[in-house]
Amino acid sequence: MRTAAKNLAETNDGELLASFVEDRQPEAFAEIVRRHGPLVLGVCRSVLGNSHDAEDAAQAVFLALFHKAASLKRHPALAGWLHQVAWYVAAHEKRAITTRMRHEQEATAMKQRESQTISESIAPDLLHEGLSRLPEKYRLPIIMHHLEGHSQEEVASLLGEKSGTIMSRLNHGRQMLRDRLAKTGAAVSVAALTTAMAGQATAGVSSAFVASVTKMAALSLTAKAAAAGAASAKVLALSKGALSMLFMAKVKVAAMLTAAVCLVGATAAGTYVAVAAGPGNRTVKPPAPAAAPAIPPKTDLPRVETVAPANPSTPPASSGQATIIEITDKVLVKDTIRLGVNTGDDGVFSGCIAVKKRIQDNFEGTIYRQCHWGIGDENGLASWFGTTPEWNKLLMDGTYTVLSGPSKQTSGKLKAVGEKTIKNQGKDQKLVYFELDKPITKAEKCGLLVENLDRTREGQFRPQDERYIAKGSEIAILDDKDKAPDSFGCAALFMKSEGGPAFVGYRTFVQRFADNNGMWNVEFWAKTKQGSPKFTVTFCAGPNVNSPLASQPVELTNEWKKHKVSLKVAGYPEPTGNNDNEQPFLGACGAIVLQSEGGQVLVDDVEAWQEGDKNPTAFRDEYVDAIKLFSPGSLRFIQMGGNSMENTIMPPNKAYSCSFRRGDAPGPYCMRQKNPYGMNEFLALCEYVGAEPWYCVPGTLHLDEAKALMEYLGGPADSKYGKIRADLGHAKPWTETFRQIHIEFGNEAWNNAPPFYE
Repeated sequence: MRTAAKNLAETNDGELLASFVEDRQPEAFAEIVRRHGPLVLGVCRSVLGNSHDAEDAAQAVFLALFHKAASLKRHPALAGWLHQVAWYVAAHEKRAITTRMRHEQEATAMKQRESQTISESIAPDLLHEGLSRLPEKYRLPIIMHHLEGHSQEEVASLLGEKSGTIMSRLNHGRQMLRDRLAKTGAAVSVAALTTAMAGQATAGVSSAFVASVTKMAALSLTAKAAAAGAASAKVLALSKGALSMLFMAKVKVAAMLTAAVCLVGATAAGTYVAVAAGPGNRTVKPPAPAAAPAIPPKTDLPRVETVAPANPSTPPASSGQATIIEITDKVLVKDTIRLGVNTGDDGVFSGCIAVKKRIQDNFEGTIYRQCHWGIGDENGLASWFGTTPEWNKLLMDGTYTVLSGPSKQTSGKLKAVGEKTIKNQGKDQKLVYFELDKPITKAEKCGLLVENLDRTREGQFRPQDERYIAKGSEIAILDDKDKAPDSFGCAALFMKSEGGPAFVGYRTFVQRFADNNGMWNVEFWAKTKQGSPKFTVTFCAGPNVNSPLASQPVELTNEWKKHKVSLKVAGYPEPTGNNDNEQPFLGACGAIVLQSEGGQVLVDDVEAWQEGDKNPTAFRDEYVDAIKLFSPGSLRFIQMGGNSMENTIMPPNKAYSCSFRRGDAPGPYCMRQKNPYGMNEFLALCEYVGAEPWYCVPGTLHLDEAKALMEYLGGPADSKYGKIRADLGHAKPWTETFRQIHIEFGNEAWNNAPPFYE
């Protein structure tokens, strides 16, 4: 076993956790409790005062630790982590006790409790809060030296640093802590601060405490539910709060009107450029960008430094001076991150050929959602935003959620959609009026989400236009017993072949942006509905479907079967100019065409991709390589409009279309928005290129969906949305993959989302 080679007392914290998680050794966890129990109990007792409350809080800290053991097993020293969680749990419990005492009108007792201090001028709350806010490299040595009693040499050995380095960090950290405390009004000397911290040390923990916590740890090896049963309800509640705190510390949710990433750029190796103006005519070739790391670490990186010329009144151009780009390793700003990059849609005609799968069509219906803002009365809301008669009819069968005002989070069925006259600036104005099935409180400003999710069952198929070809095909809605095995939704494409062949064509990309030549794979489900149709899959250059570059017949039966066709495309004509997109139909864009003749066919879940990409993500090698070239610190994906949170997560072949624009005409044969990739594919791309994700969620979002997003990002694999993440190929929470996940709400989701939610 891992710890058999040396005594437990000589094993570092990370190795002990690894022995607990991987080798199932409860005694390894017991050693951690014995080692750090005095620290955790000391923090809890100094903040709470009451020994019983402190022991409950300390147990909750260690309960949180074994829930997070798998992600912490690489940490050689846990003192910093345990101190921060202990401070959070104790402070949270103290606030709860304060509230209870206030309700019980025990002001005198509370005053006595709050007067307990560790010195004449430093309250325990302030001390531990100040410690928790120090940078890790200063905080951890202070905790290990002053609160746990390790010598400077022991701290250096445990952290793998030189003794002089630890001494310097202790001195600097104590001064930083003193300065932080001074800002709160606790003006103390460094000597008094050192004495105060020494008074926090706890001699040890009882064997009963170690046994109790170790029992929970041992039970967790078989089942976390059993471990929970060994803890009191209070301990469980405190531990759950701690885990929520740790989760929210990693996922930052912000409502913002603008999203600007103004960060200093650099290569992954940490080399920056400094710009200087001065005499001479020297040029320096910048270094080639290095490959991005798997996860961007915090690094001490420099910024761009500008040095003025000797005579700033004389412009460089008039004096023959040149701007010199000079490479320097001088650190000017620490803890910066690399410049961020925006991603976007897959642009067949714009050159942004992003995703590998050029076809992902499941023929499923549309999510219809809109946010409205207006005046709420007892029965509904008069919206300042108009709708159309078609949307009014659509929403008559819809639902609502109140987003703001005194009745926020009220939801139900829309009772009616009509008009109401409102007095506005002395004039009568007719507004769209949503009548609700429940009474709400009057509000001058009120946000309302209205939606119809039942229309997902009507299917979706784009009609023929200048960039799309289809003939003799329509949507078929199937019962569960009639649809293809494991198919998402209920719709399929019905190719009728009446009066000639039926076909549907899908664009690949314009040749001048990417090469259509090569091996293409096409997968789809199909079955014969009537007759003995001749079915073919072809690859065409432009609109001429009768002159394919590659073609393959497919033999169908009257039972659903998944078919895979491989087409080798060669001799694709090269573009003749920049105006080749102006040709009718598919123009100079490649096309994969499914065609049926002489019978009726059902087709579902069509996918196609070109062979040759090596990277494991959903994105083409050229796209990924272009991102790596910039080595971004973050990637940002903007998602517009009226999608739902769950639909946002799913890949295109498991998702519906969405609509929010008032000009959209509801129905199965209209153009609809559908993202070329889902949130899961985007996060996997960020993980692969070593960038922090910056995701702009849809403007239509309510509280339950925000909670669902949090669970998807950080919940365990057995939770509802954690299971969706695991089923999509990422069992580990995304919050354990990235240092930070940026969630943006508002910008470019109409740029006026805040009024709905105020």
